[in-house]
Amino acid sequence: MTLRSWERRYGVGPSGRSVGGHRRYNRLDVERLQRMRNLIAAGTPAREAAGRSVSATSSTEHDGPELWTELEARYLVDLASASRTQSLADELHVCLAQRGLSSVWDQVVRPALRLLEDQYLAAADCSDIELVLTQAVSESVDRHVDSVRPRAGDAANPVLLVCCPGERHHLPLKVLQGVLLDQAIPTIVLGPGLAADAAAAAISRIAPSVVVLWAVVRRRELMGFHRTVVASEFVCCAAGPGWPRTTRPVTSLEGAAAEISGLWLSATSKSSSFRP
Repeated sequence: MTLRSWERRYGVGPSGRSVGGHRRYNRLDVERLQRMRNLIAAGTPAREAAGRSVSATSSTEHDGPELWTELEARYLVDLASASRTQSLADELHVCLAQRGLSSVWDQVVRPALRLLEDQYLAAADCSDIELVLTQAVSESVDRHVDSVRPRAGDAANPVLLVCCPGERHHLPLKVLQGVLLDQAIPTIVLGPGLAADAAAAAISRIAPSVVVLWAVVRRRELMGFHRTVVASEFVCCAAGPGWPRTTRPVTSLEGAAAEISGLWLSATSKSSSFRP
């Protein structure tokens, strides 16, 4: 059961919509939905729960702040907690189709991961739930990347997103690839598992227009790897929270996409100006 089917079957939907037709839930809507979910969990039939949630809603803050982000994030966590992988995949598919990869990542997926982080800090082991959620997101991003890859084609000098040696978490890098491909910027991901010399050799072989070095955790060998790439005279951009400030890293998806697209446009325009 999804929020959309609740709206269609029981009339429990948002109070407003954006110009583009996206649902916009205010505080009253969220309170109503949470009450309905609690009633159903207690054994009340869905239609009766819908009616009771509307009549019992005490809040009058019809113009309260939009809480779609919190609602959708909690819904993803609930699906992952119940291991409802198909429903999770379906929900992510609809979100991506309606809102785009960048918005879904920043406004839905990251808040969902923060909810799980809060649970972990509260001494609740939820690593299995996080694994279910991140796997579903990863598969959805892979499908999105496959669907938009033809926009960029096979350029001779793509943007290369590199997982630095020792890094294991590269889901944000895959998301960044999807966002860049959305802009028709040819982008390749060099995933985790490569040693520094192997990664450096791959960079030289691919000869990218821009190299993005992704690091979540700060390690002693990071700066040496960074210097090696910079010395090879490729345009280099550090990304992620693992870098010191001296490297001027980009740490947000929006900032990374803007920075990299600018570097890519500059690099490709320079290369085209030298063609006969």
